[in-house]
Parts: sequence; C-alpha cells; structure tokens
Amino acid sequence: MVLKVVLVLLHWGFWYAVALYLGTLHFGLALLASVPLAASFVIVMLGVMHDASHGAASEHRFVNRLLQWTLVAAGGSAVSWHHEHVVRHHANTNVLGHDCDLETGGLLRFHAGQPWRPIHRYQHWYVWLLYGLMLFKWTWFDDFDDVFTGRYALTPRQRLFHLMEALLAKASQLSIFFVVPALLWGWPRAAAFYVLHLFLGGLLMATIFVLAHVSGVQAMPRRPGEAPRDWAVFQLATSANFATGNRLLTWLIGGLNYQVEHHLFPTVSHRHYPWIRQIVRRWADEQGVAYHEFPTVAAAIRAHVRHLATLGNASAIETPAVTAPLA
Repeated sequence: MVLKVVLVLLHWGFWYAVALYLGTLHFGLALLASVPLAASFVIVMLGVMHDASHGAASEHRFVNRLLQWTLVAAGGSAVSWHHEHVVRHHANTNVLGHDCDLETGGLLRFHAGQPWRPIHRYQHWYVWLLYGLMLFKWTWFDDFDDVFTGRYALTPRQRLFHLMEALLAKASQLSIFFVVPALLWGWPRAAAFYVLHLFLGGLLMATIFVLAHVSGVQAMPRRPGEAPRDWAVFQLATSANFATGNRLLTWLIGGLNYQVEHHLFPTVSHRHYPWIRQIVRRWADEQGVAYHEFPTVAAAIRAHVRHLATLGNASAIETPAVTAPLA
C-alpha cells in the first residue's frame, strides 16, 4: 500500500506540474491537461483517501489519519466525510431519509419513495451536469452547512476543530487549483481551469459512487424497518459490483467496483477484495441470497440510466418502496 500511495501522489503531482507548465505556453493545453489531472485527483480520493477514512490503508491509525487529510488538502472536511459516509451511508445504505447519498434536493429522483416532479422526466439526460457540479456543492455548501447547523453531536472543542478544518480545506483547494494557476496565467484563465477541473472530478466521482447503489437492482427501503435484520444480507441487497475483472480499474479506484465486499468488510484493504469476493459469492449461493454484479462499467451505467428513466416516468409515482427484493 505504501508503494501505491507514493505512485498515486506522484502521478497527481506530475499532471499538476504539466498543467501549470502547459498553461504558460498555451491556455488550451492547460485545459486539455485538466482531464488527466482531474482523473489523478479522483484516483487519490478513491485509491488512497477512501481506504484511509475506513482505517483500511494502514495498520497504523496515525497513517490512516494522515492519508485521510488528502481530502482536506483537496477541499473537503474529513469530519463531515466520516459522519456522512463512514457512519451514515454504511449503516443505512439506500434507506430513504437516512442515507445521505440519496439526497439531491429534489433535483433527482433516485428512490421510489422520493416525490416525483415533472422535471424528473428528463433526469436521465441532465443528471451528468449535476454530477459535474457535485464537488462545487460539496466544497462550498455541504461542509459549511454541516458546520453551522451543528448537524453532528460534537463537543464545543470538536465543533471548533470542524470549522477550522473546513476553512483550511477551502483555503487549500483555492490555493492549489486557483491562486497558483492565477499567478502564472492570470485570474480569468485560472477561474476557467478551476471550474473545469472541479466539474470533471465531480463527474467521475459521482458516477463511480452511484453505480454501486443506484442501478435498479439494489434494494431501496423506505425506512430502517424494511431492511433485512441480518446485516450481511442487508449489505448484499443494497450494493452491486461492476467490472470486477478489470484489475487496472480496481487499482485506480481503490476497489470501489467491489462494492459488496467493501460494505461487508469496510476496514479491510481493497487489495483483498478479489479473494474475499469468491468466499462471499459462495456464501450467497448457499444462503440463496442475491449477489448483484455488472460485468462492465458500461453495463452498470446503462442500468443506472434505465433506473433514472424509470423513476422519472410519471407512471412510476406509485412504484413500490423497494425496487429489488430484500431477500
């Protein structure tokens, strides 16, 4: 894992330096470089930070916390991430009103229990624009909303730390992706680069996360009481794998294509997921429990689009609360 951390961070540093240099030659080249830079940014977040946030990147707690602070350097609050993702999402996967990943402010209808609006007829088309805006919302609204609404049960000292961490995160992101480029290229060009980079990064991250839980095959309970009491069965019912045969993808996104195994064993390094998958599949067959998996990324995307189109149809207003059997 140490080697991977070094390689991933060097890969990001390389594209960052390339983008800055190319921008001094021709701004169009910098915009082109923002594509691999955004991809390398996502690789850091998913291939390093995500494991660290679950305590799975290292056996040492200090190392995990240090690596998790790559999120802070990138502009996000590690405190908010812990409460929203590590705690809420993993404990209440796909449960309406409890899983924050289903919350879209009414712009998208992920869950059959969410209110239908006429605009949802077109959600499978405009969803990609909203995914691209995810990092802007996360950076400049969600974290501050968590801080100032006192969403979490924190002590006064912890709330102060949360605020300071959030401010540091925003200052770090602005410095890296806006101020430094502005000093080299000027403010207008730096602003365009900043927007494009965050848009591409948000598009990639959001897409990877939704494929695992919002693809039409996963169970989506309206309330905790509808979920299976058996925790392992609950995680199998609400998660799906995709492209597990693609080793490069697995390495790049930190095993998030093995979402079933990740939700069953979140504190285990993603390096072990391919081996664990064999055991989980055998157990699921023995228990008669559905094991959801898409053979490719394209297949998972198609399923996600079909799910959005189905829930966007006016005739789907009364769709049952659970779109897949809870087994």
